[in-house]
Amino acid sequence: MNRIMASVARQTGTASSIYDLPPGCEELRIQIAQRAVAAGYNLMPNDIVTTSGCLEAFGLCLRAICRPGDTVATESPTYFGVLQVMESLELRALEIPTHPRDGISLSALRFALDHNPVRACLLMPNFNNPLGSMMPDDNKKELVQMLAARDIPLIEADDLGEIYFSGKRPTPAKAYDRKELVMLCSSFSMVLSPGYRVGWAVPGRFKATSSG
Repeated sequence: MNRIMASVARQTGTASSIYDLPPGCEELRIQIAQRAVAAGYNLMPNDIVTTSGCLEAFGLCLRAICRPGDTVATESPTYFGVLQVMESLELRALEIPTHPRDGISLSALRFALDHNPVRACLLMPNFNNPLGSMMPDDNKKELVQMLAARDIPLIEADDLGEIYFSGKRPTPAKAYDRKELVMLCSSFSMVLSPGYRVGWAVPGRFKATSSG
């Protein structure tokens, strides 16, 4: 990777070290859109907003749909960075029990949605950090339908979706989204290099507010 980066720097000069205006580098967004096909869903480059890693993608998506004091449902346990982002935005985390094999309890989530003013969900269906759980496809579909019926956005973290040992990449919940309510967030940190901080968000219907 270092050799490739050095080669690119020599070939492109200062063009490799300047800011990209939103929504980000078009060539990169084209490649991300092409890779989405293998994951089971279709994207256009204009659907994508590049970010500095996945945490910035979380922050942008949360800012687009939440206000201080809002409640966001998330797995328990979850990645500490998710809780830090919520805390920085003065959001309330509502923890939902999560199984180390099948992921978040849909019955517990349904109960929580029926009894709390949940503004959004921030979940990791594929290889939850730290549990490593992966929701079955039927559960992902049920999750998306459950939230769509209530018009609640799902912020989906899929940066670990590429780290799989079976013959097929697990499908993101985004593949079942029919109302543009799933805001997919990912990055190359886990599969290439954390230090490059190359991430992206697919904000769906919220693109104008998340990239503005």
